[in-house]
Amino acid sequence: MSKDYTHRSLFQKIKDGIQHFTFYNHVASLVAAELMMIIPSPGKEREKLVRGVFDVFSGGSAELDDKSIRQLTKKLLYARAYYSLDYKEYFLFDMNHLTEEERRKYVGWHELSHYYDVMNELGNPNVFEFKEKTYEYFKNYYRRDFLYVDSTQKREAVLAFFRKNRAGIIKPIDSYGGSGVEIIRVRDDLKPEQIWEKVCKRMPFVLEELIHQAPEMNEFYPHAVNTIRYNTFFHNGRLTRLQAVFRIGRGGSVVDNATSGGIYALIDTETGRIKGPARSFRGELFETHPDTGTRFEGNFIPHWEELNSLLEEIVRVVPEQKQVGWDFALSTDGWVMVEGNTTPAMQSFELNHGLRDKLSETFGSVVKMWSSEKR
Repeated sequence: MSKDYTHRSLFQKIKDGIQHFTFYNHVASLVAAELMMIIPSPGKEREKLVRGVFDVFSGGSAELDDKSIRQLTKKLLYARAYYSLDYKEYFLFDMNHLTEEERRKYVGWHELSHYYDVMNELGNPNVFEFKEKTYEYFKNYYRRDFLYVDSTQKREAVLAFFRKNRAGIIKPIDSYGGSGVEIIRVRDDLKPEQIWEKVCKRMPFVLEELIHQAPEMNEFYPHAVNTIRYNTFFHNGRLTRLQAVFRIGRGGSVVDNATSGGIYALIDTETGRIKGPARSFRGELFETHPDTGTRFEGNFIPHWEELNSLLEEIVRVVPEQKQVGWDFALSTDGWVMVEGNTTPAMQSFELNHGLRDKLSETFGSVVKMWSSEKR
C-alpha cells in the first residue's frame, strides 16, 4: 500500500520527537533500551529478528544462547536509539570496529527516513508511489508498453499485450526488493487466454514489456536486467548527483535487487567507472561476478554521458520532488527508466564511509538535520 505523504500523523510526529531526543543522548538511549527490553514482544518476535540478523551476518558460523541473544538485543536497541540504526545496519556498517567519530558520520535508516518524510511533504511523492501514475508522467522515458491491471475489465488489454509482445514482466504494485516479480512468456502450452487465467488472481499488478538489455550489460550478468540506481537531489534548479550504484543479478535470478540476492557496486558519477568490488547486503565482497567472472573495479558503464544528460531532463519533470532514487536500464535502444523511489536506500550502499557531510550539504538546505554534535 502506498504511503500518504500529505501530512504526518500525530503518532509519526511523536515518534520522530522521541527518536530525535534519544539521538546521541547516552542516558536517554540507555533508558530507551532498558524500557524496550522489559516490554514483551509477541512470540518473542524481537529476539527472533535479532537472531535472524545475527545468523545472516555471521554466515551461520556461530550460535548464541538465550543470554547472549538478550545481551545482543539490548546492544542493538541502544544503537537503534543512539545512532538511529536498523538492526542489520549495526553489522553492515561494522560499528564494532569504528571509532565514535567514524560512527557519527553514518546516517542510519530511521534518521534518513525522517528526512524523507519531511521532504516528501514538500514534494509530490505520489507520482512515484503509484506505478501507473509514474508511467503517466514519465512515459517518454519508459519507451516500452505498460499496463496497469486492476480489474477483470482489463482482460482484453492483457490478451492484446501478449499477442503483441509474446512476453512480459509482472510486478505487484506493493512489492519491494523484487519480491513477486515474474517473467511470463507465451508458449505452445500457455496461450494469452491461459496467461490471463493465471495472472488475474494476482491483481492489482503492472505488466510491462521486457527490456532488451544491451550486450555490454549482459556481459556482467545476462539473466536479469542490471540497473543503475541513481540517487539525486534537485533544489532551486540545481541537480546534485548524490550517488550511483550498479545493481547486478546473480544465481539465476531474474531481478537485480540486493535484498533478493543481487549484488551492487558504486560508480563514479562523473565518469561511469566502477569504483570497487561488488558487495552483497551481507557485506560479502566480489572482485568478479560469481557467475560470469566479469571484473567490476575499473570497468566502465557504457554510454554514461548519455545517462547524465538524461538525468538533467528527468529531474525537471516533477521538480518539486527534491529527492529521488531513479532506476535506469541500458537497453539495445539506449537508456530507459525503470522506476523512481522517494525513500531510496543510500547509506547502506556506502559502507566505507558515512554520508552525513554530503547529506548535510544537500538535504540540510531544506530539512533541519539532526545534530551530530556530542550531547
